[in-house]
Amino acid sequence: MKRLVVVQPYIPRYRTAFYAQAGEALANKDIELEVVVGRTDSSRADGDADFPAILSRDLLESTSRGRLRYRPLRAVGATTADLLVLEQAIKNLDGYLPLLRRRLGSPAVALWGHGRSYSSTQSSTAARLKQWMTRRSDWFFAYTPSGAQDVMRHGFPPDRVTILYNTIDAESLARDLKATTGSEVARFQAEHDVDPRYCALFLGGVDSLKAVDFLVESVRAAHRLEPRFRLLIAGSGADASKVAALQRAGLPVRVLGRVDGRAKALALKSAQVLPIPSQLGLVVVDSLASGVPIVTREASLHGPEAEYLTPGTDSVWLSRRATPGEYAAAVIALLKDQPRHAAMAQACLDRAHDYPLSRMVTSFVEGVDQWTRAPRRRAQGTRACV
Repeated sequence: MKRLVVVQPYIPRYRTAFYAQAGEALANKDIELEVVVGRTDSSRADGDADFPAILSRDLLESTSRGRLRYRPLRAVGATTADLLVLEQAIKNLDGYLPLLRRRLGSPAVALWGHGRSYSSTQSSTAARLKQWMTRRSDWFFAYTPSGAQDVMRHGFPPDRVTILYNTIDAESLARDLKATTGSEVARFQAEHDVDPRYCALFLGGVDSLKAVDFLVESVRAAHRLEPRFRLLIAGSGADASKVAALQRAGLPVRVLGRVDGRAKALALKSAQVLPIPSQLGLVVVDSLASGVPIVTREASLHGPEAEYLTPGTDSVWLSRRATPGEYAAAVIALLKDQPRHAAMAQACLDRAHDYPLSRMVTSFVEGVDQWTRAPRRRAQGTRACV
């Protein structure tokens, strides 16, 4: 049986089902899946410490404030695997040595990730370093089609790229949404003193990356436009305590903390809109599965999953220069325009089954299978690996 080791910073709860299902499917192909992590949680409190991952000390993350990582992969046996999957991240110093040692007897190395930098601005030097890393690898697992196109545009062979269609366990979410009753939703809304016609939900990390300060000012403006407006905030992060303090001071928000499973379904069924001003990611899948449209801004460091949306059809996109007042006006306008809101909600639901976890699992397993059958490749600009 071959050993495939995936190295991650930690295992978020939304990824647990993927690893469990992929591990089972790979075992049927005589491939054992192991996951190595540097820690068990994140600042967003979304880690799954119960998943049977191999913990490797992260020697640099705390001292570098997350700007650099180094996990001694050899100490946990990762470098003796047959197949090694690393993040496409230049700050992971532990990834360079396996890429430089691509030779007979060392692990075949694949990268997975966005393909290019989406969630942060990147210098030309950093971009070239990322391209160099990618070209050194044997295979690339791209989250979305645009990421695949980007790595191929920079010289990576198309026949060694697998598109994963990154997602969450949308099937479980659909079951939770279906199982949530109207009486449960009504009790939830009464408990949090929200009018179901003017209830919005922020779902994600509560920190500066998600433009929480902008969101807070938008809430103030929205409440001035419509006093019945309330925003549920579901998530955790560095700014969670600040937002909770603002709630106590009278801001029309209701801080729920981290929600998963039925709790997330209940929050989604209580809301009419998802205001996510920056860094759209897998919340897009939540939106499509639940029929709750997103309101966001253009060019706001969105993840590649933003391409799952069709602006103007299933979501509202404002200019990146939109002020909090303009953003608030767009949210309130959507809430009050019932025909438009209903059309957007239906457009989301029409695509609710487009990004199932089963598709991502199948894509990954098939990509691994093809990778194991392919010869070791000659990295661009380097000597042959075999």
